[in-house]
Amino acid sequence: MTSRCAATGAEISLAISPAGPTDLQPATTTMSFVIPERKFGSDVINDFCRYVHFLASSEAAAGWIEGHPGTFELSIDDGYRLGHLTNAATFGNALGQPVANWVI
Repeated sequence: MTSRCAATGAEISLAISPAGPTDLQPATTTMSFVIPERKFGSDVINDFCRYVHFLASSEAAAGWIEGHPGTFELSIDDGYRLGHLTNAATFGNALGQPVANWVI
């Protein structure tokens, strides 16, 4: 997949496998995430999506986060793990594995 850094516009690419993210370019890529202060309502795009972005480096993340209160920096690996846990907790049986069997 390819994307652009929300702060600099630099191209970011990565692949996702069942084992996690691979081929991350640039290797310094990180992401922003929203502090989960409340449940997301019916407007997920405004409550969540507009705060979660790839950023080319921690320096780019710091500038973007400074301008977007309620967000924080998360590594790509931690973002993958968080998504994995969320999906397991929400859809574990539908995904074919109970939550207890998910490797983190």
